[in-house]
Order: sequence, then structure tokens, then C-alpha cells
Amino acid sequence: MFLANGANKPKHRFCGFTDAWKHAPLGNIANFSEWNWYNKKDLSDIGIPIILYSRLYTKYETLVNNVDATVDMKNNSVIPTGGEDVVPA
Repeated sequence: MFLANGANKPKHRFCGFTDAWKHAPLGNIANFSEWNWYNKKDLSDIGIPIILYSRLYTKYETLVNNVDATVDMKNNSVIPTGGEDVVPA
């Protein structure tokens, strides 16, 4: 993908991008957080909608549109506002 001489401009670019790539720690452009883990025993009939980790692999695909699991929120839980990227570790 990069030129043989080690240049920091890839051979193939999206239209409108011509500048060299800049190296920056990912933490400079994104926020990371860990949340309190929930599992099936924490589920309740009413409460806050959550995405269970295991369902990232079995129920959801690229976009999560409907969440069908709810829990009583634990202290210090991360509450998303919408539009976040979820990356399972």
C-alpha cells in the first residue's frame, strides 16, 4: 500500500486526500471507556436497554438498531448517547 521508499503517502487514495499521513496515538482522536460487565443473570423486565457482549457475535451485525435486553443500571456504567462504535475486546 505504501511506496517502496517508505514515504507516508499510500499509492491509492480517496478523492480529495493528498496530504501525507500523520502518526498520532488513537487516544488523541477517540475516547475509550470500559463499562461494568452485565450478563444474562442481570437482565430484568424493565430498566435501561443494554447490548450484551455475547450478542455482538450472535444477534447483531454491522448496526445495532433494536436492543431487547434491559437491566437495572450498575454504578459507574457508561451510558451511550448514540453513534458510538462498539469494539469488542
